[in-house]
Amino acid sequence: MRLFDQLSWGFYHGAIEAHGHPTRLDIVTIYDSAHLRSVLHQYEGREDRKRDGFRFRDPDHKAAALLGVIKLGRS
Repeated sequence: MRLFDQLSWGFYHGAIEAHGHPTRLDIVTIYDSAHLRSVLHQYEGREDRKRDGFRFRDPDHKAAALLGVIKLGRS
């Protein structure tokens, strides 16, 4: 649950700060980090560069990187 808390915080609180409203999460896809490579990029309007984007090391075998999919329900 701590990991999900850290993951979802940015979609809720960070999105409110940036856009004025939270981003709704319906599905969370979890990948094995050994199959991913971070991507250095820069957000529009910011000076700093981030490594919070990822790409598959082997794009032809994306399914091998998949650990799980979580569907979030609404009540």
